[in-house]
Amino acid sequence: MVCKARGICSLGFSIVLWATQSPAGTLGADWTEATPNALWGKRSGHSVVSYGGKMWLFGGNPLCDTWYSSDGTSWTWVRPATRVAYRYGHTSVVHGRKIWLIGGYSERENKAKNDVQHSTDGMNWTTATSHAQWAARCNHASVVHAGAMWVIGGVDTGGNELRDVWYSSDGVNWTSATLSAPWERSLDYYITAVSFQNRLWVICGAPLWWSSDGTSWTQVAGVFFPGGPRAVVCDGKIWVMGGCDDWWGTPYKQVRYSSDGIQWELATSSAPWPARRLHALVVHDNKIWLMGGYYPGYKGVGAYSMNDVWYSVAPPPPTRATSWRFYSNARNACAAAKPALLSALLPYYPALRFLGEQARNPKLEIRN
Repeated sequence: MVCKARGICSLGFSIVLWATQSPAGTLGADWTEATPNALWGKRSGHSVVSYGGKMWLFGGNPLCDTWYSSDGTSWTWVRPATRVAYRYGHTSVVHGRKIWLIGGYSERENKAKNDVQHSTDGMNWTTATSHAQWAARCNHASVVHAGAMWVIGGVDTGGNELRDVWYSSDGVNWTSATLSAPWERSLDYYITAVSFQNRLWVICGAPLWWSSDGTSWTQVAGVFFPGGPRAVVCDGKIWVMGGCDDWWGTPYKQVRYSSDGIQWELATSSAPWPARRLHALVVHDNKIWLMGGYYPGYKGVGAYSMNDVWYSVAPPPPTRATSWRFYSNARNACAAAKPALLSALLPYYPALRFLGEQARNPKLEIRN
């Protein structure tokens, strides 16, 4: 749609109009199934990152391999130079223009690992360290925060819960932030974490905790999640999905979100995807993607893994709709133009904002 506004005269003030488009659905509540049976097969305890315009999936139980996809529907198997993805309960992050694969449990070695691997293409891997300073573990959380990679909690080979927190900028040299964080025991020690608003946030099937430095932790009162959920940051919010109450409890299909980590809202209590835990979440192409996972059934009866892929679309960023140029002999022409701009343009763009670009006058910014 074309709309015109009449202008005013000669300082050469330039304004760009941005229209905020309405999303096709509601993030976290509306989901689309990309595929019910991805080629990578049924699995849980895998990891996924968005890197180089593709989603990369690594490992998982029982299929420990590597796949990538740009659309979540068509997947390509990768034969890496080394079998770094033969593990589950590991983590992967993107840091310093590399994919990093951290820890996890190796069925072949029958033990947890504390190695750190990195790759620039998902196929050729370099070992940063075979034995990091932190204890070998699986079911931990990893996140990039304050310019470093963080390893948080998990469980060791002997089944002992770990509550330590470590960080590194290069994957080789690791520093301990704390060896005994105050989190309560979580379901099977499954833990998830995100970096949000300059804080680390840890969700472990117990009260929510946050820290700005990884050493001192604060509990968020009255906020509880089921054990073993997954979390991501998208659209300026933390999103937490899935999980279950106890080892053989009924998994949740709920999706919750928060814009500050303190006050939480329910996007949906019954997402269209099957209930699960040990699934993977990733933000890619302005969407939240949910992949695979495990349904424990009741006391092990009816348990199964999944290889479905779902996505929920985030509101798009403001997109440039058109350009406007205004001229005036008065230095306060910007302020004088505001009512006229809104009056002329709001009928065409009910939700809009203006970002001003100028040579001498203060920036003009109009939001409704």
